Amino acid sequence: MKSFGDALKDGSVKLRDYVERAAQTGALDDRLFAVDLSKADALDAAEFFDRTELVKNLETLVRQVLRRVSQGSGNAVYILDTVMGGGKSHTLVYLYFLFQKRSLANSRPELREILRDEELEGVPDAEVVVFDGMNADPSLLFEEQPNIARFFKDGGGKDKVTKNIEAVGKPVVFLLDEVLTYLAKRKEIVVDETKLKVNIKCTCGKL
Repeated sequence: MKSFGDALKDGSVKLRDYVERAAQTGALDDRLFAVDLSKADALDAAEFFDRTELVKNLETLVRQVLRRVSQGSGNAVYILDTVMGGGKSHTLVYLYFLFQKRSLANSRPELREILRDEELEGVPDAEVVVFDGMNADPSLLFEEQPNIARFFKDGGGKDKVTKNIEAVGKPVVFLLDEVLTYLAKRKEIVVDETKLKVNIKCTCGKL
């Protein structure tokens, strides 16, 4: 069996272009991996898909979200619990492009395979609502944030919020990022991480 080095030399294994540039220059551009959910539209979606490996955990999440949106089955809330730099924002941007760039997503071989397995003709039509705590206005409560407020316009009761979501006329996918950063800006200190997760689930349960 040939070594990895030999495979690189004979071309049977090819590195991504940015890895090759890093090997030549000795520097890796961190901006290739740093993403900002609220500024996702400024990214090239095709290039983003090209540079994102559909690893097992991401694939599993994509499958679960597709089932929820297309069938209403499975969990309504998923909390991405990783260390800083663990890929939370990257995952959310992937989901953002999955639904915002459906034609592109449907053309991706790795996603076509998932859609086939899930017996879907294509990525379901859904409205995507983004909350990015890094760029949110800390002077506003969560339910007052521009992208969120319309769902709380009749008050914060679950029935009223559910009614406003259903009024959209199609599934709604909420992508929340940098929640801790937002809370810190509002000086809402969270002492207990477990309580934070429960609070997030309760809040998202209204959405």
